[in-house]
Amino acid sequence: EENDMAHVPRVYMKTLHDRVMKPEQQDAMVKRWPPSQTYELDTDHSPFFSNPFVLFGLLIKAAVSMGSI
Repeated sequence: EENDMAHVPRVYMKTLHDRVMKPEQQDAMVKRWPPSQTYELDTDHSPFFSNPFVLFGLLIKAAVSMGSI
């Protein structure tokens, strides 16, 4: 299963004001499962509520850069 994960393209959205996932925890996740791209959002843990337009733009940008759109 671990090897299967290596073939899945990943993008990470790091939330800078997250009180649920501390920056160290987010960095550990990025280190363990390196994404091809990382974006930083000036939001809390739920950017889909606190800043949905910025999140939407980054998701579109990520999809385009990975050839999904």
